[in-house]
Amino acid sequence: MLDTINNTGARLATGAFRSSPIDSLLNIANIMPLHIKRQEIAMIFATKLARDRMIYSLNSYPSLLAIVEKNNINLKNILTSQLPVIPPWTSFPNIIDTSLTELPKNSTSSQVYIQNFKNTISQYSNYTEIYTDASKSENNVGITIIHKDEVITYKLPTECSIYSAEAIAILKAFEYALGKQNQNVIVLSDSLSAISSIANTHRPNDIAEKIRLLISSHLSKGNVVKIMWIPSHSSIEGNEKADMQAKHTASSTSLDITPLITS
Repeated sequence: MLDTINNTGARLATGAFRSSPIDSLLNIANIMPLHIKRQEIAMIFATKLARDRMIYSLNSYPSLLAIVEKNNINLKNILTSQLPVIPPWTSFPNIIDTSLTELPKNSTSSQVYIQNFKNTISQYSNYTEIYTDASKSENNVGITIIHKDEVITYKLPTECSIYSAEAIAILKAFEYALGKQNQNVIVLSDSLSAISSIANTHRPNDIAEKIRLLISSHLSKGNVVKIMWIPSHSSIEGNEKADMQAKHTASSTSLDITPLITS
């Protein structure tokens, strides 16, 4: 019934003849066919269930489950939501260092960046440095964590955006550091957008909220943590190495995909 009403409305709006093909009519009117819209709504609902850790409830909706399977959606790759454990009015003092953004990217040479980076990082001489980076190719997404000579790589689902990948790299870096003995940690990333989302105390996204939770865990152990923005492609050794490894991971066909679910 709704299809008939939808099609009639499109015909009246465009002034088309009654004999006009429905598919052509909807295309001219820029209206999504309702059977596709129903699938879109169903898939959004399914991903919300997965995000809220309620995948099991899909068994009660066989038609919904059929749509998910038909469209090859792997709900296990959906990042689960994280309930805020830190009040929004609580901030982490002096954790984020974006001082290098004061240098204009377009007119600052690599030599100037390197010198300013060395001056800044010297303030954190007693911190463990962990570099992160992400890369997205046509068919793959890869992230890398660099700690001294240790290289840790993950391949993410192709649906993952470069922003999400950069944020997940920071998340994995803090997870990695939490498993070490008590130590001060500085995570260095060239993604200003990912770092800014962590600083957003009022409306952090799910990945940022998970990172904030990990930071809180570090602080409860007595660790001091920092997140520092560094410019990409500026010959900073740790960043260049992370960038190379991330690109290699994104182009590799042998690595298994890491699910985005992080408990």
